Amino acid sequence: MNKKAISLLLAIFMLLSTIVSPSYAINQDLPQDKVEAGDDVQYSDKGNKKIFKIDKRAIKEVKEPALRSALQSNRLRRAPINATRKETMTVKLTTKGLGNGAQSFDWSLFNNRKFTGELLIYDVDDNEYYPEKDGKRVTIDFTKDGEQTIEFEVPVGLDVDSYNIVVKTIDNFEVRATYTNASTSPSGAELKLEFTVIELTSPFVEVIYKDAQGQNLAADKLPATTDVNITADGVKLAGADLSIPLPTQNTKYNIAQGIPGKGRATTQELNNFTDAIKYKVNGQDSGLITLDNKEFKLSITNSLKDGSQIVLTLSKADQLKELGGLNPKTIKVWKDDVFAWKDGVEPADENNSAAVKELLKDATVTDITTPTRDSSKAGKFPGKLQVKFDDGSSYEVDKQMLIVSEHIVTLNPNDPDAPKEEDLPDDKIEVKFLASTGVNSITTTGKTYVKPGTTFKDTDFPQEKDIKFNDGYKGPVTWTPKDKTVTTTSPAYLKRQGYFRFTATAGKTVIPTNPDDPKTPDGYVLVTFTKGDHGTLKGIGADGQQTEKAEKLAYNVKATATYKDLKAYEPTIVADKEWKVADAKWNPALGEDDAKVTANTHVAQYAEDKTVIPTNPDDPKTPDGYVLVTFTKGDHGTLKGIGADGQQTEKAEKLAYNVKATATYKDLKAYEPTIVADKEWKVADAKWNPALGEDDAKVTANTHVAQYAAKTPTIADKDNYDPHYKNQSGKPGETVQIDKPTFTKKGEQGTVPAPTDGTKKTTFTKNDTTQTNVTVDPNTGAITVVIPSDAKVGDTITIPVDVTYPDNSRETVDVIITVIDQENPTIDQPYEGDKTIKGKGEPGSIIEVKDKDGKVIGETDVKPDGNWEVNVPDDKPLKPGDKIVAKQTKNGKEKEATATVMSRQYYLTLTLDENYRGGEITHYDVYQGELIERYLYTPRRRGYVFEGWSYNSRRLDEVRPGDGIYYPTTLYAIWSKQKAKDDEEVEPIDTREVGEHKAYMFGYTDGTVRPNGYITRAEAAALVTRLLGLDTFASAAEPAFTDTPSSWYNKAINAAVNRGIMKGYPDGSFRPNAPITRAEFTQMISTIDNKPYGVAPFADVVGHWAERPIGSEYQAGRIKGYPDGTFRPNAFITRCEAVVILNKIFERNYDAMSAMNAKNKEYIKRFIDLAPSFWGFNDMVEATNTHLFKRRVKGAVQEDWVEVK
Repeated sequence: MNKKAISLLLAIFMLLSTIVSPSYAINQDLPQDKVEAGDDVQYSDKGNKKIFKIDKRAIKEVKEPALRSALQSNRLRRAPINATRKETMTVKLTTKGLGNGAQSFDWSLFNNRKFTGELLIYDVDDNEYYPEKDGKRVTIDFTKDGEQTIEFEVPVGLDVDSYNIVVKTIDNFEVRATYTNASTSPSGAELKLEFTVIELTSPFVEVIYKDAQGQNLAADKLPATTDVNITADGVKLAGADLSIPLPTQNTKYNIAQGIPGKGRATTQELNNFTDAIKYKVNGQDSGLITLDNKEFKLSITNSLKDGSQIVLTLSKADQLKELGGLNPKTIKVWKDDVFAWKDGVEPADENNSAAVKELLKDATVTDITTPTRDSSKAGKFPGKLQVKFDDGSSYEVDKQMLIVSEHIVTLNPNDPDAPKEEDLPDDKIEVKFLASTGVNSITTTGKTYVKPGTTFKDTDFPQEKDIKFNDGYKGPVTWTPKDKTVTTTSPAYLKRQGYFRFTATAGKTVIPTNPDDPKTPDGYVLVTFTKGDHGTLKGIGADGQQTEKAEKLAYNVKATATYKDLKAYEPTIVADKEWKVADAKWNPALGEDDAKVTANTHVAQYAEDKTVIPTNPDDPKTPDGYVLVTFTKGDHGTLKGIGADGQQTEKAEKLAYNVKATATYKDLKAYEPTIVADKEWKVADAKWNPALGEDDAKVTANTHVAQYAAKTPTIADKDNYDPHYKNQSGKPGETVQIDKPTFTKKGEQGTVPAPTDGTKKTTFTKNDTTQTNVTVDPNTGAITVVIPSDAKVGDTITIPVDVTYPDNSRETVDVIITVIDQENPTIDQPYEGDKTIKGKGEPGSIIEVKDKDGKVIGETDVKPDGNWEVNVPDDKPLKPGDKIVAKQTKNGKEKEATATVMSRQYYLTLTLDENYRGGEITHYDVYQGELIERYLYTPRRRGYVFEGWSYNSRRLDEVRPGDGIYYPTTLYAIWSKQKAKDDEEVEPIDTREVGEHKAYMFGYTDGTVRPNGYITRAEAAALVTRLLGLDTFASAAEPAFTDTPSSWYNKAINAAVNRGIMKGYPDGSFRPNAPITRAEFTQMISTIDNKPYGVAPFADVVGHWAERPIGSEYQAGRIKGYPDGTFRPNAFITRCEAVVILNKIFERNYDAMSAMNAKNKEYIKRFIDLAPSFWGFNDMVEATNTHLFKRRVKGAVQEDWVEVK
């Protein structure tokens, strides 16, 4: 056997021997004595780990040192590391909870509720080795108190320095280890250890300053000093009782580590506490504590486990002060109201309003005024409030005012001590007392306000001494509504005006009744007047109308009325001929004015009177004491008066009267005849020659001859003047102002002032007294209209206004207001060279202005006053004839207005001179560029033939068709002498029949007619039914469709549907406001045109539902298509397109020559968006003007207009 083999055998032997026997590290001294049970296991701290080092004396002794020496001396290699031996260790765990075991141990302190120790071996070179078993590290794991034995494997070749158990440590517990059984005997007793884990009492006490929101108190809010200490019973620091100055900022103390200058508390001392340590501040464990003149709420929580926390929360009262505090706020309530004092304070600093309100949320506010205040009586009560917070702090607010008002308050501006409007609660309701039937006015000291829900008693209303009644009316008054409770939900509350109205009505003082069957109501007495023997009565009859020649008149008179009231109804006694009313008019006589009326019958009294006696003018008999007065007819008329028989006579040549010599001309004038002038004569201003004397002059015998003057034809003002209102539009609930009317006068150009005659002026009155929402200024005619809030869009309101002229002639003018949902924009007339384009529109809407090519000129917002303005770019100047479009957009709705740029010379004067002495010279204001032929007419001159109008006064330089006016121009009539037979004056006779065409299309209030605008179905119905005359007798009831509420179109739709011209849709609707299509309009006219079937050459109507009527109307020449060969049946038809078609059907034709000789041709309506150059100008003129006409040629449709109306 060689040496290598021997060495290998020795190594294997040594390795096997180490596996079966543990050993100490090489060169390590063996223990001299054993380790006793109960000895502590020594440990060292390494970071958050505690390493327990097991004493070698507790390990079995190595048995084979000689072998190891031999191996070393032979320089054999160390045994392989994977050659191991087994070791055994028994470990016991004991835990103690808080209070030295007084409480259960908290296993949640450990990760996964498990106590773990790791076995660690250090070799002689201080290298770490973690023993394994079955390939896994060896750990000691406990989930509860107990004992366990662990086995582990140690490499045979490892030079062990020490065995260690590593335990992770935390602040909350302490770990100790002791030997419970250890021996160094050769037998190698088993190693036993006991670990004791003790849960420690927390040594921490933390001081925290907070605000009311639970946030750390800002540094500038902390106290500068505290002057108080923190104490805890039973806790000693270095043997002395714990007393720590309260810090001025957030601080956390660890009393186990010690307080500077105070010492420390030992762990053992702390563990001996079986209950939480009780900390106090300045001897308090709760409540408010004052630090540096600020109050803090003290709150202390104590725990053995978590330590103690002292929270000092700045009191809410002090936080309130930091936020600026509170100001007093006046509380305004009604008497006996329940209210909250919290409403009497408000943040002094608005910037901190939200924070202050948050503080006050849970606060209680009380009145600390002496005596305390409440709402039991009315008045002003100053006082003081206290705000109490839930942390016990409080804040006082002085000079707070409580104002208590009676439930009904009438202001008196003349009484400085009376309540003021600003002192009343915000929910006050203003009450107005308004006069109605029989009441002229109501006097109050000032405005009246009430608490909502207040019920008025009779004594709360104005009394009769404060009420002025209309003539013929008397109290007591009746107040409406009957429900006297004032609320904002009552119909008597006017939301728009913002007040509640009580309306006073009074009964008539005197009520006419039937004298033959009188009905006398309670509270009235019957008074009857009878005619007596020599006359009749004239007065108010039972029907309330003036009656004459009555035999009896009767009146029911209020029992409270006086004779002054009755005398307003006292009949007039009309004495028979030769009788007069006696000085004592009635028997019995009426009472004094202030005497109360009693039931009675009063008989008229008379006295004989024959001051004037008619006589025969051809054989007069004049009694003594009388003088004869004769009236003769004169040269140009007759007389009408009392004849000799005492009866009225007419066409008399003479009338004669015997008059008492003592009578005056006043007596005679009662018999003065009426002069009836012949035709073409009138009564002269000096009616008689000689004239009659003054009224008080005595009558003298005389013959008076009627005097005449040639009559100058007069025209009543109503026939000479025409008032013109501008129709308006408005939205529901809106107040619309309509300017005073302008006037035109026949034969004069332009407008003229309203006619006057001395002190007499033109006056205006409302024709329809039921229109209570309409006010007409009697002097100017200006109109104010409140559109009802329930008015529907599209409705029209017609306001008839009576115009009374100075000559008492009268006419009625209708003013139209159209209810709209959004006003159309308007464009102020643009002129060439303007730098801006202006107009009006709906406030808040957007206006986009485009030029004729659709390019945007500018965009702007409509100002609150309704005006808008955009600038015209310098590179795009406005030129005459340019079209401007303004599109208004608001709430998704669009409206448009158009205007045409005019030359700066807007109006030019065209003068037509008939060019002979006595001929007329007529002036017209016309648009620049307008066709002259529109204004030409055929003048008449006896004995001459009219050749034409000429630019030259001496020769014919004739005006040609198409000539326009571009500067002031005078045209002259050119004449040639007419040859007449036998010197006859030949006058041409026109035998053509005169017809009338009424206007059937109307313009808008802004002066436009919108020929290119679409026409709605309701408007189409109106056009056709007007032309057919169907609307006059049609039903005005609401049309029977789902979407046609009662409106302006009622008659038109009913007439069109009943005649079969139009019908609704399958869903039951009519769609009155929808634009009508070309197909629908063609279908309409086909029902009245009755043309035979035809075929239209339009590709887009084949198969269309309206193919047949389109074909018929096309063949009849009523309609046309577009240049591209289409008809576009579903496109909307324009207003002008509709007019052109209707004019063809109804044979209405206007051209440039039609109005040449028309009377009132200056009345032809002009519209700012209808230029003579417009393709449909003539048709629009025909449709918009009512006129008399003659056919120019028999059998043709061209018209010569006779008169424009």
